[in-house]
Amino acid sequence: LAFARVLIKHLGEDEARSAIMEAMRDYSMQCAEARKAGMMDLPQRGIHKTSEIVGEGGARRLVSTGCGIAQEFRRQDEEKLGALYCYVDPCSFMFTIPNIKLYHTKMEPLGDDCCEFDLGIASDDEMAAVTEPGRDYGFVDPIIEERAQGDLLKHKK
Repeated sequence: LAFARVLIKHLGEDEARSAIMEAMRDYSMQCAEARKAGMMDLPQRGIHKTSEIVGEGGARRLVSTGCGIAQEFRRQDEEKLGALYCYVDPCSFMFTIPNIKLYHTKMEPLGDDCCEFDLGIASDDEMAAVTEPGRDYGFVDPIIEERAQGDLLKHKK
């Protein structure tokens, strides 16, 4: 979060948000490349205490609890700013498995009791937004887009 705070301080919130989103896109691509090469990346190392697939039939979803980064975002009292990091989940998934999107239905970093994920077919526009630098891709994960709007910093320093 310190990097993001410095960007906000020097660029202002709008330009900093854009830079943070670009950084998350680049990091997501690196995570996907690591996965494809059989290497471990941060999301695979298990930042949650528990993760399980719940539901039956076609209504299955991944539910993860005890998010370590959510705890850190809360400790620093910057949940909304920290939640931008969570774009790594849908973006790295789409870089790894094109045309399939993973998105949050609940987010522990934004106050929910767990992180819950669902899968869907990515539209051509969603794929292009994620994979083409300079495009706004926030809409691929509506929970983050909706709940991380407005001022990113709770405490202007």
